[in-house]
Amino acid sequence: MLQLIPRLLDVSAGNIVMGGIDLRNVNQEALRNAVTFSPQNTQLFSGTIENNLRFGSEDVSMQQIDRALSIAQSESFIKELPEGINTTLTQNGKNLSGGQRQRIAIARALIREADMYLFDESFSAIDAGTKRQILDELLHELNESTVVIATQDVGIAKRADHILVLDEGEITGEGTHHELLQTSAIYHELATTQLEEGTS
Repeated sequence: MLQLIPRLLDVSAGNIVMGGIDLRNVNQEALRNAVTFSPQNTQLFSGTIENNLRFGSEDVSMQQIDRALSIAQSESFIKELPEGINTTLTQNGKNLSGGQRQRIAIARALIREADMYLFDESFSAIDAGTKRQILDELLHELNESTVVIATQDVGIAKRADHILVLDEGEITGEGTHHELLQTSAIYHELATTQLEEGTS
């Protein structure tokens, strides 16, 4: 669903409107500048961490990079690497842990200012404590922008102003966390299960 917004995929029926304008009538370059997208599958390439962060945003300043790394809670582990931000990554960043790779990808999505930030299951490999810190920073720093997160983690969803519950591609419920606990059997079951498992 998130891929439809930056038009990585196009709708087969209906339309998507942003600011009152059908996205198919928006210049592709202008749309990509207005929206950043952090995909579910972390895509890093061979090269330094800095090169990976600058991918698609080559002209950003070190100040912008430092801010993005700070929000993504990446500064501490990068400083511990032998060459810091100049550390060379192997293909797909396999010399980092899954959580570290996701934090680099989140930082890359935050490098430049945008009207909308899209995160597709971007926090799944990150430990609960770090995840909370990232969300705290994210929601504080991006409070003037629209943030859309696709997740199965109720701990993340309950921080949202508005939640859509999807089942087999259909919207089966919408509202706040507390409203959905009362009105959506799917959401209630997910929340209860995660609470019992200690994951939300």
